[in-house]
Amino acid sequence: MTTFIDKCIIGTASPSELDDYIDLWHLSVVDDSFYEFLGLTEKEYKLWITLKLTIEEIINGRIQ
Repeated sequence: MTTFIDKCIIGTASPSELDDYIDLWHLSVVDDSFYEFLGLTEKEYKLWITLKLTIEEIINGRIQ
């Protein structure tokens, strides 16, 4: 499955669509955790939550 983060990296999704993907996770019946569904690593998820990194910063960190 191509995740939200993967799609942002390849340009088929935009970080501005994050809320749509969060809604999809709430409606889904997948066994993936929230961060796995989005395509974040556990470390990235913790940074996003604790340090308030933006999704753009996380994506840029992957690209560099």
